Amino acid sequence: MRVFRQKNHGEPGEVDFIYTFGTPGTGSPGLKNMRGPSPCFNGLRTWRTRDGYNDAGAVATSPIGYVHGAMDTESIPLDKSEPVATLCDDATGNNTITEPTTWPRWSLHHVDDYTSHVKMLRNKDDNWGYNISAIAANDSYFLDPFLVSKTLVGTGWGHAGFARFPGGVVLGGGMQVAHLLQKESNLECVITFQGTASVEGWLENMETKAVPFCGLTLEGEHCLGPGACKTEKPRGSFVHYGFKWRLERITQDATWRNYVQPHLQHCSSVSVVGHSLGGAAAELFAACASNAPKEGEYGYDDYESIGWNKGNVRRLRYIRDEREV
Repeated sequence: MRVFRQKNHGEPGEVDFIYTFGTPGTGSPGLKNMRGPSPCFNGLRTWRTRDGYNDAGAVATSPIGYVHGAMDTESIPLDKSEPVATLCDDATGNNTITEPTTWPRWSLHHVDDYTSHVKMLRNKDDNWGYNISAIAANDSYFLDPFLVSKTLVGTGWGHAGFARFPGGVVLGGGMQVAHLLQKESNLECVITFQGTASVEGWLENMETKAVPFCGLTLEGEHCLGPGACKTEKPRGSFVHYGFKWRLERITQDATWRNYVQPHLQHCSSVSVVGHSLGGAAAELFAACASNAPKEGEYGYDDYESIGWNKGNVRRLRYIRDEREV
């Protein structure tokens, strides 16, 4: 259930809901909400299962010690039975039931299959769950914002901005895109992050060292390996370097700073969604926003391109509006 906290004008923004598909573990220890009484993020992590196997993307980093972020989970069985839900413990940030197996299968990871199967399990009357299931899985990979805008016709959502990192250098990461959407009826916003879609992106995935990010550790702390990371900061985590690098490429691009970040202050709420590596970027984004280091504090260099303060809620200008002029 999506329950949003009332936020005051001028206070640092935070992610109200995280929705991911087939996302690998991102933190060591696992990422936790740094703001509020509960270490659990308001969100839902989903992955597909069949015959005792899990989507390989969802467990890809588990053998090297990375843990999923603290939130409710839902495994999606392909035998058309009901999803298996587990709740995040508000005291510890752990799930009340452990995942049944870690056997991987890459055939369960395809984004198109998530679109069809997840939408089948969602009630079509649930505008958010039904439409965002498709947006998080499919539209997040579209590089053309006008194409995304076309898919939103009739859904009640508008395309309000996008960022595109051009990539092009093998060691600099592949091309990626993020889209900002707004629901016209209540002015809530969703940011989509793209999953791995290039050779360069897969090379980033293999950069597995554990590093500090956004002040989620104390200054000067180091980790010898993800399975052994510890930090003195309450609820703190080190993060997967390749995933951090991925997020930084898009949020530090001029298109993000011009067409996404300035608009977040005008959203009634902000959710983040993504498939695979896109979900990992969404988790990191949410964790950084929840920590919100101030200027001059450790981690602010990461937060500067992510954070926003709450402003006046209003309808944003949508891409289709530009074509109507």
